[in-house]
Amino acid sequence: MLNLNIVTWLNEVEFDNSKGKTIKANARYKYGACLNVLSYTAFSNITSAQQWNDDRDGTNGYVPIVPLESPHDLIHLAIGGFQLKKLKADFNQYAGANGDKGENDTAAIDPIFFFHHCIIDLVFYEWQKKHNALKSFDIIPGYPGTNSVDNQGPTPGVAGGTLLTLDSPLGPFKKPGSQTNPQNLGYTYEYQSDAPNKFTDKKPSLYVPQHEEPAPFLQSAKPTAPRLAGRS
Repeated sequence: MLNLNIVTWLNEVEFDNSKGKTIKANARYKYGACLNVLSYTAFSNITSAQQWNDDRDGTNGYVPIVPLESPHDLIHLAIGGFQLKKLKADFNQYAGANGDKGENDTAAIDPIFFFHHCIIDLVFYEWQKKHNALKSFDIIPGYPGTNSVDNQGPTPGVAGGTLLTLDSPLGPFKKPGSQTNPQNLGYTYEYQSDAPNKFTDKKPSLYVPQHEEPAPFLQSAKPTAPRLAGRS
């Protein structure tokens, strides 16, 4: 059931849950689409991406961007699911299958949390390579989503209302700017470029990114060194 649930969230544009409610998913497309985002600020979080899209709403030919945080959140829900009792909403395909992974306060209890964030780190790394941002990237000063509270929730160890930069404190590290290149942290990634992509088998209805260039699909990867320093 869990495997089917994850595959559904990855591949279906939307699906009906156990109560017949239509849930929007399409995580696989969003992982690919986020790599096309030009700005790190908009790539990094939903709040900034929403502002970026709002600023360009109505522009002829504009394709709304997708931030990395969006498919990240979807996989949390695919594995753990969650229920909002006050809103009488169930964001899981199977009734009652709501584990630790879908709730912010308990997600890290599930060991798969760390595997999930290794994948997020990999996608982040792919975005950096594509946009020549391994050494550094820019945060738009004062942009929505770059405040320590904003709509992204509180930032641990940082006072509310603080604008976040590459020089902001990041315990136990010194600064975010020193963690931008995973190659300096003792690891990188390799791909099996000829690995079969079974996710798209018999799925012709999958939504294909309509960007200037096709969004790549991360078929398979493995770290070249066992040391993983978390950045996500």
